[in-house]
This record gives sequence, structure tokens and C-alpha cells, in this order.
Amino acid sequence: MYLFNKKAKTMLANLFYVMFGLILAAFFVIAVFLRVESALGDSTFHKRFYARDLALLVDSMHASNGYFVMEYDVNTPDNMPLDINLEPDHVFLTDRDDKPVESRAKTLFRIGFNEYVSVNKSNITVTPSSFKIIFENNSIRFD
Repeated sequence: MYLFNKKAKTMLANLFYVMFGLILAAFFVIAVFLRVESALGDSTFHKRFYARDLALLVDSMHASNGYFVMEYDVNTPDNMPLDINLEPDHVFLTDRDDKPVESRAKTLFRIGFNEYVSVNKSNITVTPSSFKIIFENNSIRFD
């Protein structure tokens, strides 16, 4: 009897409207939290940042003279080990894995070329949080 009058139908419609809104809001909040959680575990930001920073640092070392040693600190989360590689024309970073470096996904940034300075191939695993960038005898290397 109460379900057939206008007031009951309006209250029932409002109840369904509010419930639908709450369920939709809950799905939105859950989706946002899942997206944030996946972004926190992703190493893309750190790889892009360090690839660009190291490439620009190597570019700036092309202009220096004499013997130059720089201690470079890497601040990544403990669960995000990276491999840093210096090539003659670019710096690239990969996630540490058992696969060979050639088959891993690389994040790279190109460096400039100077015919008077050679860039030696180097490979650094970032278990220690710092390494040295050395410029001596017109060559640059990571150590």
C-alpha cells in the first residue's frame, strides 16, 4: 500500500539515485587509488630524469679542461634498481634484470659530439647510491 502512493515512489527514486551516486563515486575512488599505486611502483620517471641529467652532465663536461672528477648521487627507492650505461652517443638506463642489456626496455637521452673528447663505454649498476664521472685525458667515463 505504501509503495503505490506518490510520496513513496519519490522516496524510492531518490534512494536509488543516491545509491547509484555512491557506487559510482566508490568506483572512481578505487580507480584513482589503483592508478596512483601503479605509478608509485613504476620506474619510468626515475629513468627519464637520470638519463637526461647524466646526458646533460656529460655534455657539459665536453667543455671542461684538465682533470675533472664528480661524485654523482642516485636517489631511487630501494625496490627500483637501475643499470646506467654510457655509450659514445647516448646515456641509457634500464631496470636491472637477468636478460641481456640489449633485450631490455631502454630509456635513453642523446649526448653531443666533440671530436676532441672521447666517451668511453661504461656500465654502472646502482646498488651503491653514488658513482664517479671522470674526465681525464680528453675522455669521459663512469666509474
